[in-house]
Amino acid sequence: MIIYGKNPVKELFSGPVRKIEELFVLEKSADSGSAGLVKLAKENGVKVSFLPRDGLTRIADSPNHQGLAARITDFQYSNVDDIMEAASEKGEKLLLIILDHIEDPQNPGAIIRTADVLGAHGAVIPKDRSASVTPAVLKASAGAAHHLPVSRVVNIASQIRN
Repeated sequence: MIIYGKNPVKELFSGPVRKIEELFVLEKSADSGSAGLVKLAKENGVKVSFLPRDGLTRIADSPNHQGLAARITDFQYSNVDDIMEAASEKGEKLLLIILDHIEDPQNPGAIIRTADVLGAHGAVIPKDRSASVTPAVLKASAGAAHHLPVSRVVNIASQIRN
């Protein structure tokens, strides 16, 4: 999976770097943030490639890459039970965001970003008729989807009953 944009890529480096397979940086970038990420990537054994603007646009499949993109392992969905258990272990009342029939990737991205800021423990999305976590969702979440566990379930209604 390719993700792109300054915040989503920067957020990758705040967690386990093992998810990052390769960092793509706009060649001749004068951005100090990019230089810091390149240094972090090299320190952690992540391959770094410098590309011209059109090459980066082609890899990101978007002109809105902001000079950074990364190839990561596929997004790993969480288990709802694990999200609930994590909240219980913290001694907190569960705050779980349930998204149903939201198809535009900008919307779940923005909701995940907001839920993360508000202290939610996770988000639940259906497997069908809904946007999955894609590079566009990761970009719209400004990287928050790397921190907020997201679970994908077959049936939202039965999950709520459980």
